[in-house]
Amino acid sequence: FANGLANAGATARMMGLSIEEAVTWLVILERRFGSASEAGVHLNRLLRQLPEIATKLGVAVEDAGGKMRNVNEILLDVIRVVREGNFSFVQLQERLEGVEERGIRALFMLAGMTENFEELHAAISRTGSATEAFEEMLETTAGKMQQLEARVDLMSRRVGKGFGDIVTVLGSIFLPALEQAV
Repeated sequence: FANGLANAGATARMMGLSIEEAVTWLVILERRFGSASEAGVHLNRLLRQLPEIATKLGVAVEDAGGKMRNVNEILLDVIRVVREGNFSFVQLQERLEGVEERGIRALFMLAGMTENFEELHAAISRTGSATEAFEEMLETTAGKMQQLEARVDLMSRRVGKGFGDIVTVLGSIFLPALEQAV
């Protein structure tokens, strides 16, 4: 699952997921895609587009106080809406127009899951090695770059594309210095 975490770990962390929560979603998707790496790519896209997806499906992203809700709660609510709507993949694509296909595909796969997220999460949480591996991966240059990309993506959504472009330019200036430091 190291490749899957490499593909989705930084985004999951930026969205507030614990390593065990990210691995739980990764396990569920890996069972459908047949590859942890592919599952990670799809999970990454789903997480990056989750606020847009939730909004388009009528799921609240923020709580009454204006703070972002727990990502797992949002994701589980989105899955519930897709299940209750009994959407085909094409119908889901139409409903989520503008959302990247891999995010839609991941959501569609999760809507068909038979696993109980809470039970699987509890089983995964009993093992400590996933957290250690994830923390080690994030300390590499590639991990730091993924964290920066996830931050830029999140800021782009929150503040607007213009600010994201500025941060991207600044990142390209400072990343070489970061690589030399590591």
